[in-house]
Amino acid sequence: MIRAKRNTVALTLFRFYVRVFLAKRSFANIYVRVDQEISPNQPSLIIANHSSWWDGMLALLLTKKQITQPLYMMMSEKGLKTYSFFRYFGAFSINPSKPKEMMTSLHYAKEQLQNGHAVWLFPQGEEQALEKRPLDFLNGIGWLSEHASSQTVIIPVTLSYFFANKRKPNVFIHIGSSQPVTSFQGSKQEKTIQVEKLLTSQLDKQREAIIQNDYSRYTVLH
Repeated sequence: MIRAKRNTVALTLFRFYVRVFLAKRSFANIYVRVDQEISPNQPSLIIANHSSWWDGMLALLLTKKQITQPLYMMMSEKGLKTYSFFRYFGAFSINPSKPKEMMTSLHYAKEQLQNGHAVWLFPQGEEQALEKRPLDFLNGIGWLSEHASSQTVIIPVTLSYFFANKRKPNVFIHIGSSQPVTSFQGSKQEKTIQVEKLLTSQLDKQREAIIQNDYSRYTVLH
């Protein structure tokens, strides 16, 4: 397993570079909707759909104002080896093909939650088409739901990329209301299904709002 080596100075500089240079070149606008203020001291298990290489970058942009706890992000071992600098921003690896290493990664994520940090997961495991249904979550989220402390909350985050009347696409990020981890019941597999339904519902509602040009609850990310 590859552990994170968080460096707040490196994160601040890279986040500035992404926001000022990369994002402006790639997107018309980045819109953010926040349903509920996130406590900076509450352990948060953040789950998101995964349809683009950009997803991890956007997660880093949110660490300035929206999600201010120290952020840790689970990445595939292959991806983290390719983009090893993400370790300095809180990324750590997981390799589902090696059960022993996978459990080490899950225990590491649990440890970060116990420390009051935010842990960001993409439970689909790899990039999938935005419109793909079902989302087909892996059971790591169910294991963490089962073993995290009762103070932990799950926060659904949906990311959608849409072209409109401009050359560059818009990005829509919806940070949903937190759900106590204790609200998910049953076996590890049953909890995984419940969390998947939560994120699917939010993603589908986000899609409908975008189709209807209803941006009333979104603000532009600065």
